[in-house]
Amino acid sequence: MKHIKDITISIFAIIGFAFVLSSFTSNETTETQEPNAWGVSDVTDEGAVYLYGLKSGVIYYVNVYGKTPLN
Repeated sequence: MKHIKDITISIFAIIGFAFVLSSFTSNETTETQEPNAWGVSDVTDEGAVYLYGLKSGVIYYVNVYGKTPLN
């Protein structure tokens, strides 16, 4: 019985150690590699939409002829 108890404690110790090591990793690399999130407005009466970057603030007017930057 003591042998099973030692194995169980060892397994939880290894899992805890791995968790502590993974908490020290930096999130900066994942933030810079993420693509910009985009939002889309409702379709206007002319059939166009506004496409806007949620992080960058860039706004495009998109219609059947292509996209035009607004800012």
